[in-house]
Amino acid sequence: MRTETLVGAAVAMVTCAACIERPSSAREVRLKFDRSRLAEVLLREMPPSQKRAAAIFGDSVELATVDYSPPRPHPGDAVTVDFYFRVLDESEEDYKVFVHIDDRGGRAERINGDHWPAGGRYPVKSWRKGEIIRDRWTFTVPGYYNGDALDVWTGFYQPGKDDRWPLTNRTEVQHDGQNRILALTIPMR
Repeated sequence: MRTETLVGAAVAMVTCAACIERPSSAREVRLKFDRSRLAEVLLREMPPSQKRAAAIFGDSVELATVDYSPPRPHPGDAVTVDFYFRVLDESEEDYKVFVHIDDRGGRAERINGDHWPAGGRYPVKSWRKGEIIRDRWTFTVPGYYNGDALDVWTGFYQPGKDDRWPLTNRTEVQHDGQNRILALTIPMR
């Protein structure tokens, strides 16, 4: 009877061990991710753009082009910006897009536009190689702003880690040495 109890306990332990779930790998997350409601985010081809960015982060994601409207905003206007990312390789980590909008002369306070890509609907670690992703976001020009242009600096970072995704093609883009690129300059009215 004692042997049967020990065997039964061993079988129960093996069975329970099989029930313990391990966290999903990034690959499993990518494969399981529901992309059916991302038609305005996932594009079939790169659209024509006002500005080519060509910044590559971590040899994985290229900020290929950038568009914005209106073309010459007034103080107080909302400005819509579209970042178009091309996935060169899949990431095992998740990243947030940071955006620093600075007055060209440094006179006005910085506008911070940090955000999760695609309105938080499509995390970076779910992106698949070859995809083109539109990341649309909006900011408002302060009503008191009287400068002639705004510089939009951007890159990727991991929240809570103070760790930016390295810019890997530094010689080909305008950057500040802090893994931050000048994505565009918006002329003001």
